[in-house]
Amino acid sequence: MIGGGNVDSEYGWCWNDNAPRYAVNFTCLNTAQLPANTDSNTGTYSNGGHFKDTDSFRVDAGCVIKYTDPALNPTWIYPYDTRVEDRRGKANDKWIKLTDEDTINISYQSCTGTPAKYYVNTWGTATGYQDQHCYGDTKDSTDHARCNADGVLYAANNYFFCKISGDRVGTSTIYNHYWLLTDLDSVNSGRDGRSFVSAYYLTGGPNDTQNDSAYYYNGSSWQWIPNC
Repeated sequence: MIGGGNVDSEYGWCWNDNAPRYAVNFTCLNTAQLPANTDSNTGTYSNGGHFKDTDSFRVDAGCVIKYTDPALNPTWIYPYDTRVEDRRGKANDKWIKLTDEDTINISYQSCTGTPAKYYVNTWGTATGYQDQHCYGDTKDSTDHARCNADGVLYAANNYFFCKISGDRVGTSTIYNHYWLLTDLDSVNSGRDGRSFVSAYYLTGGPNDTQNDSAYYYNGSSWQWIPNC
């Protein structure tokens, strides 16, 4: 990595956020700041608007996708585990940034409906990440930049869309492997607020007595938050 872990080359992606930002001379720029006729070997095509070799894919607003990284030498930890990006109910697209070694296989896409919300109390401030394995990701600097914290969800009666199994959070005796998709209360600069937080922070009913629990109360009984 060149440029302090934020830019992969003199001309390339700015890795520390989800915006389609490009770099020129190791400086992250907004797309509007790009030169009008950047050379096609290093930047945008001269006919405007399209990046060359951006190593990314876009998840469209209003769509949900599921994908894996089945490359021969992937940079992502647990690359064969399914990741989920759900932009339903969101006005903005999201860019998932990769490296030359990654190969994305999209196994599912739907662009209809809105995600259901399941309300549960949380007892502490939870940090949000892009996927269920970002919490423990120390594999390399490229993927770790992708996995920087998105922001936080404060203790409250919060809503969650779905659950997925991932990194363990907690102690040797009290822990949880589930991660819950939600919208964060506070979003870090350049990051996206539709994010995963650990179910370790849930409270109420079985969430207080069982490890690896992710329950919500439907008015008459405790039920599992559905899988993503």
